[in-house]
Amino acid sequence: MQPSDSDRNAANYLTRIAREDGNRRQFERRDCHINTGLMYSNKGLRGLVLGKAKLLNVSESGAFLHVNKQEIPLHFVLYFGEFQYHVACVTLDTRGKGRGVSFLKEQPTEFIDILGRISDPNEFIGRIRPTMYGLPDLPTIPQKYTRQK
Repeated sequence: MQPSDSDRNAANYLTRIAREDGNRRQFERRDCHINTGLMYSNKGLRGLVLGKAKLLNVSESGAFLHVNKQEIPLHFVLYFGEFQYHVACVTLDTRGKGRGVSFLKEQPTEFIDILGRISDPNEFIGRIRPTMYGLPDLPTIPQKYTRQK
């Protein structure tokens, strides 16, 4: 479901900022097929909803991914491993179940290069060691605050 023109005009500041930068592709896209998780806040911030996505191509500033559910909001977080690394995303383009997203923070080139070289799509499903992928070791989100939908 594509956002209408009125939705685009009424978008909050995160979406407007991402769209301003979204037309300028600064980085090379790397093809990949990586399964990852995504999370977003439930109605009125009453908890987090977890879902799944497949990265189809990625760069330091954004990605194109396939999602299974249409009701995922325009703003969400991709996570790798058991919530060990997360990336805030803003949807720029919707094509069926595909989404073109912009990352709110540029990702390390070393990590993006690794994503483009991984042959196992389930590499990031279980627990990972972020430092092995050139990432900072970030705190995880405790399971009691998340719920599957």
